[in-house]
Amino acid sequence: MRNRVSNSILDMVATSWLMANGRKTSESAVAESRRIQIKRYIEANLRDPELTARSTAAAFGISPRYLHMLFANQDETVCNYILRRRLEQCVKQFSDPLWKKHTITEIAFSWGFNNATHFARVFREHYDTSPRDFRNGCLAAVATMQ
Repeated sequence: MRNRVSNSILDMVATSWLMANGRKTSESAVAESRRIQIKRYIEANLRDPELTARSTAAAFGISPRYLHMLFANQDETVCNYILRRRLEQCVKQFSDPLWKKHTITEIAFSWGFNNATHFARVFREHYDTSPRDFRNGCLAAVATMQ
């Protein structure tokens, strides 16, 4: 616990100094190292439906605000990163014939989603099709190749 608090304080001091001297957070080796650690943590806990920006920040002993600041200069927010990675893992299994006996909901829930309607909506927003149509298209394509 003491080590986490010390690291958090050092991260905040380093980030504050860099920002005060006209440098962006993304230029900080400390911030980049912390982002890498956080992404590894997210990958290891992607299946946990309780994984959120808040729970991730708590796991590192930092504030959610500081977590969001670490991702501020990235292409996506930490919440979008978690969502994108979960969707990518679902797509991977939808495309795999070995998973065809599992329902779409089972797969989605196994990757941390806990509401089928929400999953279907965000899937459609990202892939411009329903999960069912996507899966059927992938499985049909695999069947024609065999």
